[in-house]
Amino acid sequence: MDHFTTRDGTRIAYDDQDPGGTAGPVLLLHGLAGHLGEWDDLTPRLLADGHRVIRYDARGHGASTRTPSDMTRAAAVSDAAALLTHLRVPPATLLGQSLGGLTALQLAARHPDLVSHLILIEAGPAGPNPSLPTQIATWLDSWPTPFPTLTEATTFLGHEAWSRGLEKHEDGYHPRFTRDTILAAIQELSTNHYWPDWSHITCPTLLLRGEKGTMRPEEAEEMQSRRPDTQVKVITGAGHDVHLDRPEAVYEAIAAFLRTAEDRRRDAVPLAHPHATDGAVAERSPVFRRRPRRRIMMMLESSIQTGAPSEKAGHGQRVAVRDPDGGQQTPSTRRSLRGGPQ
Repeated sequence: MDHFTTRDGTRIAYDDQDPGGTAGPVLLLHGLAGHLGEWDDLTPRLLADGHRVIRYDARGHGASTRTPSDMTRAAAVSDAAALLTHLRVPPATLLGQSLGGLTALQLAARHPDLVSHLILIEAGPAGPNPSLPTQIATWLDSWPTPFPTLTEATTFLGHEAWSRGLEKHEDGYHPRFTRDTILAAIQELSTNHYWPDWSHITCPTLLLRGEKGTMRPEEAEEMQSRRPDTQVKVITGAGHDVHLDRPEAVYEAIAAFLRTAEDRRRDAVPLAHPHATDGAVAERSPVFRRRPRRRIMMMLESSIQTGAPSEKAGHGQRVAVRDPDGGQQTPSTRRSLRGGPQ
């Protein structure tokens, strides 16, 4: 594991694996009280597809600085941007769960030059949620720490990936975060919403929601209403930790989304203006912008027949898909309070 230091002196622990493939890079962002090891199942799958995969422990979590002075949303977004810049990563796919998804959402809105695609898992811009700090505090206080064994920790937390995020002391296993730091991380969510950020995002976006998760269907519907090209998929049998409850279904949804987005990008080719005499291409005309080849052919045919380019090419339609496969019951509902905006 490697580290880099932010401008405010916070050390961020990260893992960067590059198989040397041609697929674009992916940045993985875990949720509240989590750690980069939550992505252990997804990482090798993405590497096998040729993606460079970067994952990190958010400030205040895991092997990163345990008690940084700044736990604001701005600091979280700045860390993700700084990591991509530090590693000289070309525009990347951001994949974030819960609070990590909100960080990804804000990064896509505020640093679009760093982002190619956005994938959110049980994360969105809704809010505020005044009761969230109390809910999170109650949840943390319910942990019977120290855990005598990792088996007992897994039984309580619901996933082996979470027990692997603990550290061993003489008296047992403890979380790698402090209660006050975790509460500071979600304080702003009790008073703010992030719809303006959502409206500023322009990259292709996929939202994955657990059938038994904490994200309200109404929030996903509003996200689609404001950005109709957003794709939404509900993963059956999954709770808030969709990536842990049904990792294979999550991977398949991600892979299909990225393949479709890449196909659309390849189909969006420059087109010379039919009346240009200086070699001008499509971008020089507000009418002849990059469009899929099928639409381009329709435009050319219409232009030949009428002498003017056609403007009938439709825009992307709203997509809402439910996972057709069955799924296992969520191991535990104890981790439903991960800090995503409600």
